[in-house]
Formats: sequence, structure tokens, C-alpha cells
Amino acid sequence: MSGLLLAFGDAVPARRQLLMARAQRLRAPNRLDRVESHAAAGFFACAINSPATAAVASDASAALVLYGALHRDGAADAGGDAAYALERFRRAGVDGLCNLDGSFVLALAEQATSGGAAARLTLVADRIGSIPCYWRVDADGTLLAATECKCLFDDGAVPPVSRLGVLNTLLFGRVKLTRAPLFAGIAPLDPGSTLTMTAGGSPRARTYYVYREREEAETGAAIPAEEGAQVLRRVVAARLARHERVAIGLSGGIDSRMLLAAVDPADYHKVLAVSFGMADNDESMLARHVARTLGVPYRDIELTPAHFVDHAESAVRVSEGQDLFVQGYLSYVTERLARDEGVDAMLDGMEVGVSLGGDYLKDEFADVRADELPGYVFRRFYVHRDPPAAVFLDDAPAAADRLVGDVLAQVADVPSVYHKLDWLYIECYTREVMRLRHRLVRKRLAALPVPADRAYLALVSGVPARRKAGRRFQLEVLARLDARLLDVPYHGTMLPLTVPRARWPEGAETIRRWEALCQDVWRAHRVRVPFAHYYTNFAEWLRADPLVRQLVGDLLLGDDCRITRQFVRRDWLRRIVREHADGEADHRSSILYALGTELFLRQFGDPGD
Repeated sequence: MSGLLLAFGDAVPARRQLLMARAQRLRAPNRLDRVESHAAAGFFACAINSPATAAVASDASAALVLYGALHRDGAADAGGDAAYALERFRRAGVDGLCNLDGSFVLALAEQATSGGAAARLTLVADRIGSIPCYWRVDADGTLLAATECKCLFDDGAVPPVSRLGVLNTLLFGRVKLTRAPLFAGIAPLDPGSTLTMTAGGSPRARTYYVYREREEAETGAAIPAEEGAQVLRRVVAARLARHERVAIGLSGGIDSRMLLAAVDPADYHKVLAVSFGMADNDESMLARHVARTLGVPYRDIELTPAHFVDHAESAVRVSEGQDLFVQGYLSYVTERLARDEGVDAMLDGMEVGVSLGGDYLKDEFADVRADELPGYVFRRFYVHRDPPAAVFLDDAPAAADRLVGDVLAQVADVPSVYHKLDWLYIECYTREVMRLRHRLVRKRLAALPVPADRAYLALVSGVPARRKAGRRFQLEVLARLDARLLDVPYHGTMLPLTVPRARWPEGAETIRRWEALCQDVWRAHRVRVPFAHYYTNFAEWLRADPLVRQLVGDLLLGDDCRITRQFVRRDWLRRIVREHADGEADHRSSILYALGTELFLRQFGDPGD
């Protein structure tokens, strides 16, 4: 793993040994990571560099530490990213840092006089916060900031777990309606924000970027699909420029095939298309078809239940609690890519689909009134089938109302339901889920988020939400990038994308009927007919695989289950596990978030607030 720890304040020199010990918690076991540190009067920075890197640049009056990477056209100059960022600061102040493109957290320590103690510290997060950073102020006035919460706790101290944070995960799963970590007393450095603190003062936060759909997108000329294709080509080329071999996760879906199609054929030698899932599943078959059509090198990594179970605890420990269990396979996949394929970085198509695809934007939104929106958001993103009163022990409904209300208050001035929900997905899905997914990737590889640049975000915000809906604009862009890929079937329907949209429900219904038949055979005869439509079918594994069933039993059905003591009703949890195992209903989401939360509480302790 890699990461960054920063400290600012008069007490820093006396605490340097303790700070170094805290920074070592970022080190991956059994690996010699490179340590980059900088210390001055009142300022300390230490990074563990592997695979993400930190760099330091300084002059007589300031020091700048940049963790991550800037995305600049052309080759990097000899001075590196930190020197480039410091020069931008010299030209335009903090605004110059806010206009940088890339995935990074940076810290600028300014001195009051040449050679004097640090008098002001400014932290800057990139526009989507692709590298999580958290901070707290200790009793002695020291500001501590780190890319992992565990660096902010004293040795031997039990991290204080946030009850509201745990409820957010259990209620809404992957859509995070609060950026706060699952630990109390720690604040997030928000995406697109700065945090400034002067010596002896208090921290002050400022937001410099908030996603909003541009007003002119409604009334001005429509953005041509060709412009969208050009932006994607430039962004992808910038990601590939600094790496020897980059893996692109390829499910065969629209998102990932569009990302792969944006690669310049001249760069195919450094690209590896990778599909990971069950053997001979539909998505791997389609991914091979896409890669073969383009002539891109391709690998298939088979996943089994053991890969999820074996890496579950590690995934929770690295991610520190968000999107807890289902990402465990990334540890295995990235290890294989680094070791066997010489891959040093990874691109993910999922974030492109969330931000540009618009599959979440339905025509039914037009009928939702403003006063109905909180209830609609709750129903759409609530992960359980049962009402909260049947699931949770006490204050979950009130917590849900608070979370939904807080997030919608941020878009009270946005005129339409389409725009509000477009914002919610960019703000609460792309930013939160993707940056924590990137953290798991960064355990082995450099993560290369696409939405971190101004050009891409300008494209996303410039396309009206209604034009994104149903992936209309995305399909237009794909046609400009490589129209041959429209002939490859789409895994949501198993029909080519050239088929009229009116026939898509027909294909989806055929898939649904086959899954229902497999479940009927299981219910009637306890014979498992593998259903391999999804890249990895958790529903089937939770129902029939002995290893996964044992994990569910050990974590959720025993008397020592933490979440049934404080959060969910024991009778409800046991019922949904039984119903899923019997094939009566599909409760995969509820069970997976329960598993992840239980693993988190067993590692970090019970809530104290």
C-alpha cells in the first residue's frame, strides 16, 4: 500500500518520531516501499511510495508535497509534478493549484520569513477527490492529515467508530450520502476543496469545484458526439503517457468498450484488456469479442468464491469501511496483473458510465415533483426490500431522513429532478465509490481516474441530463470512436447495440426468464444450474457455494454478530439469509452489505457515538 501523512503546528518538531511511526502504518507488509519525507519547523510530511508516488519541491519560502500525479499533455519536465505545481502557485496563488488536472492531494507549507517556521498550510484535493484524505486537529493544535484514517489514531487507541457512518452504509450501500469516514472525530478533505490553517489558528475549508450541469446546455447548441469522442481520446492518452503497461477493466459493457475504443491504436502495445469473473460467463465472452474486434491484447482472470472470501478482511482494512466486501477481488486481480503481466496502472470503465452514460436517468423522473424527491431518492437508493422498521433496531429511519435531506439541500437551487439526480450520481457515486475503489487498486497499481480533469468534467456537465438518459449520448460517442463495437452484443440484453431500443426489454426479459428457471431448479431439486450472466454472480454463490455459505454463517448467524446487537434485527437477517438460500428471493445486496459491515466492526470496534 502507499499513502501520505502530514502534520502542521508548533508541536511538530517534538512529535517527529511519533509521526514517523504513524506513517509506517501505510507500509505494505513484506514489501520494501520507498519512503519520501520532508521535515521543517512546524511542518512534516511522509509518504510511502508504492505504487502511487509523492514528490517534494521547495524554495526559500515554501515547500510543496504532491501525492498522486498530474495529468499534463506531453512528457513530464525534469522538475517533476511538485516543481510544476509550485511554479503554478508562484504565478497564480492557490487558484493556480486549484486549476491543476490530475488525481492528487497536495500540501503547501508557506514560511513567514525566509528560512523561518511554517506559518500557513494549505491542502488541496483534486476535483473528484480521487485520493481520499482525512484530517483532525489534536489538543495541542497540531493539524494531522492522512490518506488513511488509521494514521490519525494513537498507538493502541481503539478508533472511534461513527454510528451514522455505519448506518449510511447499511441503508444506502454504494451510494454514499455522506463523505464522512466510518470513524468519529475525523473530517474528510472534500473533493474539489482546499483546507487552510495558519500557525496558531483554526482550519478553514473552501470549495473550489462543485459539479453542476451547465445552464447553456439546455438552451445552447448541443455538444456534438464527435467532440465527446475527442475529449475521451485526449484524456485516455494523457493517462497512458506515463506508464509502461496499463490494464483496462473490460466487462464487455458499453462503458468499458467505450473507454477501450478511446485508446489510440498506436498505444495498443502498452494496453492489456482484462476481464475478471467466473469462467465462461457472458461478460468475459463479450469482452473477448470486443478486444478481438479492436486487436487489443486480452487476458481473462477467473474468480472463484475463495478469492472473495480470502481477501475480504484485507479489503475492509485497506478501504477502511466503505463499499466493504464486494471489492475484495481487486486485491487478487491487481496482484496478478502486477506480477504476471507487468502492469503498472489501471483504468476503469465504470466511472465513465456513471458520469456520462446516464443509465440511471429514467423518463419517469419527469413525473416526480420537488416535494416527492426525498422519498423518491430514499426508495431508489435504499438497499433493502423491507421497510426500515422491519430491518433496523431503532434510529435508522431518522438517520435516513437526515442523510437524504442533507444531500438534497446542496442542490436546492437546481431546477429539475433530472439535474438533481445527475448531480447526486456524480457527487455521491462517482466521487465516493470510485475513489475508494481506486484505493484498493493502489495497493498494487497506479489508479488512473478518468473524471479527474477539467476537459472531461466540462463534457459531462455540458451534456443535458435528458440527452444522457438511456445511454443515448454514450452510444453516439461510441459510434464515433469505433462503430464496429455497436455490433457486439450488450450483456444487459445479449443483443447487438444496433438493435432498436424498443427491443431491449425483450432481450432483458429472456435473460430474466433463464435466471428464474435456474432458481426453480434449485428450489425444486437442489441442483445448481450455473447462471453466469453477471461478471461474478454473488447471488448464486451466496445460495449454493459451501465456502461463502460458511462465511455467512460464521459472521451473521451466530450469537456474536455485532450488527444484530446494535443495528439490524436478528430475525430479519436470519430470514433473508434463509430466503436467499432457498431461492425464494434475491437478497444479495442486503447480505453483502451486512457481511462487509460485520467485518468492519470486528476489525475496528463498535460505535461510540
